[in-house]
Parts: sequence; structure tokens; C-alpha cells
Amino acid sequence: MTSTIRIIGLCFLVLGLPAIPASGGTMSASPTAPAVDGFDIANYGTVTGTDKWWSENNTGAGSAKGQTFTNGPAAVELRAVSYQVTSTQQAQPTKTYVVRVGTVAGTDFTEIHSETFTQNFAWNGGEYMSWTFDNPPLLLGNTTYAVDIGMTSSTSAWQTGIPYINVTSNDYPGGQRYSSGQNGVGDSEMHPSTTSDRIFHLDLGVPSGSGIQFVAGNPADDSPEALIPPELLATFNQNLVPGTGDIIIRNLTDGGDTALPVGGPGISLSDNLLLIETAGLIDWNKSYAIRIEAGALEGESGDVFAGIADDTTWNFTTAAGDPLLLAIEDLKDHINGVITLTPTEIEERKGTIEAGKQRFDESAATIGAAFDLVSTYDAQFGPLFVSGSTVTSFNRGSVSDQDIHWVIYQVMQYIMDEIYSADTLADHEALLDGFTFGSSAHFPGSVAPPADPSNTHTATINGSFDETFGRDTQQWTLPARKPTGTYLAPGTIATVTVPPALVGAGYQVRVGAHSWDMSNRPPVKRLVRATLLYALDASTVKVASPYGGGIYIEVPIGADAGVVDVDITGAVRSPYFSAKSFHSTTASEWNSTERNHPAPWADFQTDKFMMQVSREWIYAMDGADAVQLMADWDAAMDAINDLMGFPRIRGKETMYIQTDLIFRSSVHAPGYPATNVNFNPNGSYNGYQNNYFIRGPQSGAGTEFHEQGHAYFFPKFGGETEANVNLPYVAVRNRAFGMDFDTAFRQSVGYGNFNNVTTDTLDNTAVLWMTSFNFAPREQPMGNWEKAYQPQGHARWVDYARLFGWEGLDAYWYSFMRDDANGTSYSNNTDSLLLRLCREGGVDIRPLFHFWGIHPQDPAALAADVAGEGLTPPVEIYDLLAHYKTLVPADNAAYQAWCQYWYGREPRISGFGVEREKTRQYDTTSYWQDNGWEYSGTDPAQADGEIYLEASAARVEDRVQELIDLYYPDGRPVPDNDFAAWIAGFDVGGATGFNDDPDGDGIGNGLENFFGTDPSAASKGITPGERSGNTFTFTHAQNADPATDVSAPAYAWSTDLVSYHADGATSGGTTVNFSVALDTPTTGTTTVTATIAGTVPATLYVNVSVSQAP
Repeated sequence: MTSTIRIIGLCFLVLGLPAIPASGGTMSASPTAPAVDGFDIANYGTVTGTDKWWSENNTGAGSAKGQTFTNGPAAVELRAVSYQVTSTQQAQPTKTYVVRVGTVAGTDFTEIHSETFTQNFAWNGGEYMSWTFDNPPLLLGNTTYAVDIGMTSSTSAWQTGIPYINVTSNDYPGGQRYSSGQNGVGDSEMHPSTTSDRIFHLDLGVPSGSGIQFVAGNPADDSPEALIPPELLATFNQNLVPGTGDIIIRNLTDGGDTALPVGGPGISLSDNLLLIETAGLIDWNKSYAIRIEAGALEGESGDVFAGIADDTTWNFTTAAGDPLLLAIEDLKDHINGVITLTPTEIEERKGTIEAGKQRFDESAATIGAAFDLVSTYDAQFGPLFVSGSTVTSFNRGSVSDQDIHWVIYQVMQYIMDEIYSADTLADHEALLDGFTFGSSAHFPGSVAPPADPSNTHTATINGSFDETFGRDTQQWTLPARKPTGTYLAPGTIATVTVPPALVGAGYQVRVGAHSWDMSNRPPVKRLVRATLLYALDASTVKVASPYGGGIYIEVPIGADAGVVDVDITGAVRSPYFSAKSFHSTTASEWNSTERNHPAPWADFQTDKFMMQVSREWIYAMDGADAVQLMADWDAAMDAINDLMGFPRIRGKETMYIQTDLIFRSSVHAPGYPATNVNFNPNGSYNGYQNNYFIRGPQSGAGTEFHEQGHAYFFPKFGGETEANVNLPYVAVRNRAFGMDFDTAFRQSVGYGNFNNVTTDTLDNTAVLWMTSFNFAPREQPMGNWEKAYQPQGHARWVDYARLFGWEGLDAYWYSFMRDDANGTSYSNNTDSLLLRLCREGGVDIRPLFHFWGIHPQDPAALAADVAGEGLTPPVEIYDLLAHYKTLVPADNAAYQAWCQYWYGREPRISGFGVEREKTRQYDTTSYWQDNGWEYSGTDPAQADGEIYLEASAARVEDRVQELIDLYYPDGRPVPDNDFAAWIAGFDVGGATGFNDDPDGDGIGNGLENFFGTDPSAASKGITPGERSGNTFTFTHAQNADPATDVSAPAYAWSTDLVSYHADGATSGGTTVNFSVALDTPTTGTTTVTATIAGTVPATLYVNVSVSQAP
């Protein structure tokens, strides 16, 4: 094919080709994608998800997996279909598939061909499977088709190969992903996804046949309401060469022929296609037949085409007028009051426009008509969504195509989707220049075009997206987005110039940051697809948008261009705070320049974190606050990456967040970007919004980090999906910002009154769990419903960190990805996870996790495995469980007082999670009487019913003691308290010797132990006191529990720093005696008094030393 072929307008007639009986095709797999050549259609976009054949939540089990597509102008045969399986799955034989091909009308599928295929080989992860037809079906030009593949049987063993096939975002413009039917059999109804496409390849080729044959025309034969395309097109079964003779256009309505000699004006040949220009030869509302004289065309094989000598082989009737333009004109006249359309007539016009939306960019006439319709609406009703206009929002569930406002909204979306492309911009720049959506004043926001469109801003970006250690987190393979600090004003055109390394390498320019497709969200407050992508296939690329938006460079995964400069001409500047390794905005630059730029959206970016917020949120933000803000977000990223086992610097930002008008999902959700905070363009924010986005992650960001927890896809115990995803925020608050564990824990989950439980938060959470029925009397594991969205669900992990530090958890979650990288298989059952946690952290955590409701599956085997690691239950857990036992409410009064503190009121039977149980235990009369119940159980295990009484307390205490006795049958273990155990608890590298001084403060490790100070952080040791006559006092810190092999201190004195003398020794007529007062003047401080006898020296030096027992 040559590049001169144009895609012709859509024909409204599809030939009723009969379904061909099923036959047997062949299957093959390859690790590389099929090449795209000739007529082929493919989508090899970035993988954003998967689709599993055997269970489908749309239409029941095993739906057929399909993709619609629009053929080009030529008739072709479909030779093969290819899908890609995800890299982590495979499909073992034997499997049977049915591949169907059909035409599309709305969501209706009409089959024209099907074949059956058998897979008798393994389909490995990441491979492309091709289904090659035994009898390729013929596809007509400019027609939308659907192909789907159903798995009808599988004999492979359980979990050995139901393939998950890859999908992308809405990357392919000519169709969409769908499912159909069930049990491997598609039906006549398609269930489309408007937000995604499959990764697919269609092998399309010249139709086969002997000799030289006319295959099909476009418009198709017998079309009753054909559009007038720029060229009529005839498809043949082999490449053409000119012969001698004419192509004849016969006007069947008016009579008369127009003969066009082959090789003359208006006739061209391209491979196997004959093209006939229509200008001045084809008119509306007339019937035509196309004839070809014998010998006018020859095949490349030397065959001579016999010609078309009748008026029936290829004839068509044109429509009364261009239906697309007529429908647009009618809606415009309706808006202007020239005509009045009924709701049904509005719906009919909308249907015509939707059917022809792919023609929006066909010509200046179609582009201009679409633009004029929206501009007319804006003038008459006011732009959509703008305050004071007729319509400021929609709800998808209550709108219809009979509503003119909703119709205009959809036309605006068609304009964005169909007109704004590099090709259309190149062909019709004058038309696009200056056209704006009035609704852009509402979102993304208003900004005047640049005063001097020739001004150029140079942005320095990181053009690399390295594939760093660790599993792919949420949407990790999506391109890395790089702000340029520029903004395209609505209706303007900017030029982006990039270095050669970015050209033709998968880089793109995105206009607008709000890239989530909101098609499935009921509230409608902006265009669902609000951004535009332009491929960087040349060093200079022009971009346009009627909506406007920030200008970003999208860097594909694996790219390695490094730090590069990008020039943007014709855009306005936007506020941009950079804290990247190669470009840092200073506080003064922010105050004097960056925050004052006029664009409506601001970018904040480091190597680890990125966000977009409205300029209204930041224009009064001080530069010093901006610098600290990004340092705080970076610290938060370090805390969660450390915890999850990832490097601190990854291929792109760990978190990318932005505000939007609505959430991208019906609930909070992770994403790139995550959109969990709404922004109201009509709000007043005074230039410094009180929100964690710009006040920092220290407080109020629990939901954001909960969703980021989901994004990590890290291994969990059963039922923890909505539980330990709350742990990262505890790490942020404790590790990055130094909050104590109770304070850090308190904001990690938005649970009722939990934020107000300001005293002993972890202790009170233990009471919550201990007074739950699964703890006692049932003695069952914590239920999934008890873990989700409630503090007890992740308290076990916080207790671990509180007792033993975060490093063991870091190592635990790192170990999974280490094993993945090394190809080491592992199990994720409960005992395997417990053993791994013990091994990686070097602590037997079984009693702690058993207390918190994670019970071993095979206690004896797990105990043996843990013992094999040289681990025993530690004293720290013994002491904690013993402490928790003392917290059990003693009776109903104590229990009620605890409930009042925990809930801030009486618990309610309608409450969330375990609150319902607390209500049942709360008192002795009202709850039961109010519900008309009598409860007088006599079983002691029921403690006189479910009411919490003294017997309940005893039962809970007994259960705690039972756990203590289970793991500590010999009672409280004697802790290892020698110097080696003590120094191992500090990060001092290899400087662990008794006399080593890793912090360089002049105090050796042994003396640091005696003082009770930190050997990894400098301290001052001795503090001089007062000298009075012949006495001298000084103080030093005192460890209440020094290592067992560290001696009592020895005090020595000197007058010259050369010779030191022991306590009570005499030298040169001077005797010094030391007396010691422990815990004086305060607990943890020792006061030492040196009493001098004999000659009193002018200066007295004192040395304190300790020794290590062998």
C-alpha cells in the first residue's frame, strides 16, 4: 500500500454475507508481536490490565473476548487474529476455541464467519497467540467489524493455564474491547468497554482468487444511501497495472455516461486498488453504475481484466444529501429557533452524527460544521458546566439522546476524539487555530493566549524511564509523565521541539494532565476524555486543543534518553515547582516567578513524587513552605518504599496525585494519577488551600496512602486486602516524621471515632479485639470482616514495628521481590508467610500474630521450622501480652466506660464492623428489651448471655493467658542482655567493638551502654557540676539495665591528663575519693562527688571507664 490512500467516508450498507460453516483453523504462538504491514490493523499500546477467559463479571462465566475494528477503504480478507497473554500467565494444552467474525450495529453482533481451533501446545507468558483461518472471510471497506474468541473447553489441570490476555487503555480509535455470551460461546449481544482495547493484531491481505477479479467496490454494490467519498474505490485480487480503455461512470438517474481513460486525470491505481475521483461527477440523490472496459486494467501477473459491462455488478444510490452535515445543520437550526425538533427527532439526528463521527475530520466542511454547532450552543445557552449557564452538570443515569444539551456534550467529545490529531492539525491548521470550547472556562480553566506566541520556553526533563528493581505496581508500565512548566491556552497552537533521541521512539506530547477516562462514572462535570496525545514522530510537533491544558512529555518504559531539553513555543507558563535531582526551584524563584505564572494548573515534581493542583490552591504559598513540602513528600516516599522493599529512586514517581472534579472510580482508588480529592472551580481557596496535597503528608492523608498500599500489590495474609494497606501511613508518620506509634497509628484508618482515641491507641485497639467474640469465647482467627477498614486489622504489624523496629518488615516484603527476581518459587499460605516473617526479621513473631488473630495452620510443623531458624519466642512479646491482659475491662461498668471512650457514645447495632458486637455486649436490659428479646442463657461460656460481665472478663483473661502459656511454657524468658545483643540493635556498621566509637563523640560503645546512650548518635557523656572548696561534682547518664557483661564504672583522677589515679589513690600529696548517688537529682542520672584531701590542685580531670567481662 502507498501513503496516498485516504480513508473514505463510512457506507451505511453492509452486505448480508452469509455465515460460513465452522471449520478448523490453525494456531501458533510467538514471543514477538506480528509485524504490521500492508492492510494490517494492530494495537500494541501500553498494557494497563488483563482479561481472564474463564470467569467474566460482565455476562457470566467464559464469555468470548472480542475487539471491534474499522476496516480501511479497501476490501480485504482477514487471515489471522492475534492476542497477547500476560507475562505472568501461561496456557497449557489442550484447549478449544471458536473465533467469530461479524458485523456491528450498535451493540448487536451479526456473525458472517466462524472457525474452530485447537491448542495442543503451551502458550507461554508474554507470547502472542495467532489464530489463522482456514477459510479467510472477506471484509468490505470502511466497515466496522467485530472479532471474538471464545474458549469452549480446556483439559489442562487446575491453575495451569487459563490465559489472561492483555488490554490497554483506549488506545485504538477504530473500535473497542467487548465480551459476549458465556461458556465460550458468543451471542448476538456485545458488552463493550468504552475505556480499553485489547492488544491485538489483524493480519489483513489482498483477497485471494484465480486470475484477476473484481472483489468489491466502495461504496458497496447496491448501497441505497451511499455517501459521496473523495474517491470511488474498487478492490481487486492482485496488484494492478494500466491497460487500454476507459472507466465509465453511468448516471442511472439522469442518463448519460462519463468516460475516464485509465492513465488520465481522475483515475489512479495503487497496488490492488482502482481509485476514481468523484468531484463534479457524483451528486447527491442519484443512482450510478460503474463500468470498466475490457483490457482497461491488467494484473501484475499479466492477466487482463475482462471488465464490467453491466449496470448490476457495481451500482449504488447516493443519499439525498450528506446525512452528517444535514443532521448537524438541523440541530443548529433547532438551537437558533429556526426549526423546532421533537425529542425523537433530536435523538434521530444524534444517531446520525454518532454513526458518522469518524468523518468529523474528513474535510473543512465537516470540521467547520461541528465547530459551528458547539459555538452556536455556547452563544444561545451558555457553555456547558460554566456557572450561570443552562446546564452545569449531568448525571449519566438520567440523560438521554433526546436532550439537546446532552447531545451537544457528546458532539464536543466527538470533536476531541476525532478532529484533534496531528494529521488534521496539519491539513486544517487555520480552522483549528482559535476554536475553543466555552466550557474550558470552567475546566480546565481560563487563561489568555500568550502575548507573544513566538516566545519559547526550554524545559529540562528526564527522558529516561528505567526498569528498576521490584514488581510492577499500579499502572507502572504507563509512560512516565514529565511536566514542562507550560500550558496550552484553549484554542491556541503550540510547537514542541525535541532532540533526535525522542523522535520515533515512543515518546508523546500530552495536552492536559487529567487523563482518566470517566466514561463509566455517573456524574458528568467535564469531558470524559479531556486530554490529547500527539506522537513525537518528528523533531518538531504542533499541538492544539479546544480545551487547553498543561503540556507534558510522556516517556515510555525502558526509554533511556537521559536528561534532555525540550522547547515549547506558543504556550503560556504554568506554576511549576521542581525538586528533581537535576533541577531544583528555590524559595525565591517560587516567590518571585513560578507561583505567579497565569496558567490555571500547577505542577509539583520530585524524582519520587508528583502532583497537580489548581493555581487557586498555591498562588499565596510561600517558597520556604514549597521547599519543605516537597522534602516532606520525598521523605514519605522513602518511608513507604523502604517498607515495601523497593529502591527509593525508581523508574518514575512512586506516587502521582492530582485533584479532579470527580473521583475516577465510585470509591477512592490508586492510579497514575490517583484522583482522590475533588476540586470545585467555583470555590474560594485564598491561594493556600488547607489540604494535605500542599500542607504535607504528615496529617490527613490516610486515604491516599491506603490506596497507595493497594497499588503496591504486596503479599498479605488472608482477609488483609483492606487492612494492612493502612500500614504504609503508619510508617510515614513514624519513620519520616518522628511521631510516636500511638499517634502515627491513630490517623492510619478513617474508622469512626478512632482519631479521637488519643490515649494509648494501640492498647485500646487491643481491648477492641480482646472483647470480640472471635477472640473469646470462640478462639477463632480474626474474621475478614473484622480486619477490613478497622484498626485491629493492621495493629499486629504496628505492634511488630513498635517492638522490633521497621527493618524486619522492610526485609520481609523485600524478600518476595528478591525471590521473584531470582526465579525462586514460594507459597503464600499462612504458615509460609509466618515462617518468612520470622526468618527475615530474625524474630519469632508467632505469639504476637496468634494473639492478633493469625492462627498457624499446622502449629507443630511451623514451630519446628521456626526452631530450625534458631528462633524462640522473645521476651518483648511476652511482656506485651502480659500487659494486654491487664487492660481487659473488669465488669460491665468498665466495659461501658471503655465503649464510651472508644466510640464517643454508646455503640450501635447499625454500626460498622465489630461495633455490632459491642452493642450486644453493652448493657443488661435496654438493647435486648428494645428488640423484644429475652436473653437468659445459663452456659458459663455465654457469661449469662452476650452481656459483658465479670465472667466475660475472666474468659478474655484466660484466653490471653492460654496464649502466653502456649508459647512460653517455662514462663517469662530471661532476655539476652549482654553487650553483643545490645550493640546489635544499633545501626553502627562494622564498628561493634566494645571500645569502638562509631559516632565519634569520644565515648566508646561499652561506656555508651553503661550510660544508656545511643552509640550511633553523638552524646556529651559527663556534665560538669560545681566546685566548692575541696569538693567537685559532676553528673552522667545512668542505664537502669546495663549489659550483664559490662562492669560497674571505675572513676579515676588526674592533674595533668597524662597520669590517672584510681579512686582513693594518693599522688603528689593529693588524695581523691569518689562517692556516687544514683538517680540523683533525677531518675536515670548519677551524681558523682570527688572529695580532695591534702593538696588541692588547680585543675582536676576525671575519667570514667567500664570493662567487658570475658
